[in-house]
Parts: sequence; C-alpha cells; structure tokens
Amino acid sequence: MAKQRKNPTRTFLSRLIVAAACVTLPWAVGLGDAQAQPTMVIRTTDHAFTVPATVRAGFVTVQIINDGKDLHHAQIVRLNPGVTTAQALGALRQGLGAFLPLVVGVGGPGLVAPGGRASVSLTLQPGDHLLLCFVESSDGTPHVASGMVKPLRVTGAVAARPAPSVAGELVLHDFRFAMPQTLNGRETYRVVNQGVQLHEAIFLRLAPGKTVDDVKAFFSQHPASGPPPAMPVGGVQGLSRGGVNYHHPNLPAGEYVVICFIPDPGSGKPHFELGMISAVTVR
Repeated sequence: MAKQRKNPTRTFLSRLIVAAACVTLPWAVGLGDAQAQPTMVIRTTDHAFTVPATVRAGFVTVQIINDGKDLHHAQIVRLNPGVTTAQALGALRQGLGAFLPLVVGVGGPGLVAPGGRASVSLTLQPGDHLLLCFVESSDGTPHVASGMVKPLRVTGAVAARPAPSVAGELVLHDFRFAMPQTLNGRETYRVVNQGVQLHEAIFLRLAPGKTVDDVKAFFSQHPASGPPPAMPVGGVQGLSRGGVNYHHPNLPAGEYVVICFIPDPGSGKPHFELGMISAVTVR
C-alpha cells in the first residue's frame, strides 16, 4: 500500500513509541475471565494482524494481544452497502477524507503498548469489514501502509441476546466524555458514541506524579523529549454515531487519562485539543 499523507495525530503516537522504548511497563494489561460469549483473538506484530478471515455475526468479545515492538490497536470498520473491499482500500490510499464516508466505525480493542493486551465486546453485523492499525512508526509510516489492514467477512445472522451487565457508562460527545470519575478496574462499562463525529476512548495509565496537563504537553511537543507521562492500556477504538462497545478494563488501581486522538475534519486538531481528555481513577 502506498504511503498515506501524514496524519498529525498519529505522529503524536509515533513519538510515544520512541519514548516508550526506554520505559519499563509494570502495568501490563490482562484479559480477565468475565466474558462468557464467543471470542475473536487478534494478534499483532510489526506490521500484520493474525485473525480468522471469516467470523460469525453476533455479540463477540474481541481481544488484542500485541506481540510487536510498536504500539498497535485493532480498529474495526464495516463497509457501507454496495462498497467493495477494493473500493475501500483504494479510498484508504487517498487518505481518511476519502475513506471514512465509505465505512462505519465499529470500534474494537484500543491502543496497547508492546506486550499489552486488551478486550472489548461488540456486535458484529453481517457484511464485509476491515481491520486496521492507523498508528505511525517512528519514521512516520502508518502501519496500514506497512500491511496492517486486513479484510474480515462477517457471516450469518445476529441472534437476539440481553445486554451484558455493566458497572457504568462512558458517553462520547463532540467534544467531551461523560463518565464516572472513578471506575472499577475489574468491571465492564458500556461505551456509546452520541456525537456526530467518529470518536474513541483510549485509556492511558499515568506515570507516578504525572497529570492530564502533562499528557497534553507531551503530545504537543515537536519533537517529544523525555519519557512519556502515560502509556496506553487499551480502550475502545473509533465508533461512528450510535455505535456501542463494552469495555473490559481489567486494569490495576491507579490514575489514568481517557483520550480521543481522532482528528477533527474541519480544524485538523485532534479531539483531545477540543476537550476530549479526562482524568479517571481506577479502584
């Protein structure tokens, strides 16, 4: 795939990769055992996905296991009716402005550091999907341009099932989070996008003594210097309006930040610069 135009938000993440190389990660994320529904495991390397080409429609837990040395996430999108995989991939080569109108953001497990794991549950509707990683390597090349894009066909019908039990809700707006200030690190939370734009909810664990302001300052550096003030530990990838995922944090107690890195099409600013960043305590 040809190299895309550089995305400034993902460039922020490439700086985090470089800085993270010197940081010990004592807060590796586990997967937990709360999910009884079917599971789809996605393993990531630098730079590829290992995942079945076909999965059954319905409610499923999606797990990411990062076996690579870079940050990775598992963004799932569903192709709009009438859009072929070839058309979607052709638009992706032109950039997000051409690609996003052709798809629906379904979510997926959020950004994790090397060796990290994370999981969400969601409903996969029948149809053609793509699995993507938009993070940039330290040289500025998006992972999708290095092979981290994979078709995924969802077959069969969606069976009715009751909503899972949750401890609370994270609501994504244009441009803010509505959520509890304290979360239980072993419970499940419903994440829903009520905004017009695509939004994500990525969890970063703060390093000792660091704050939300430190995170904002770090991602504003050109270039970044020093160790990162926080490291990614999962979350929920981009959801289109009305989209729902169920986040299984499985996080140790501590101080965290929830952030949306997706850029605003009008201003080009990442959503966290418009207000989509919040501090949260995990108990």
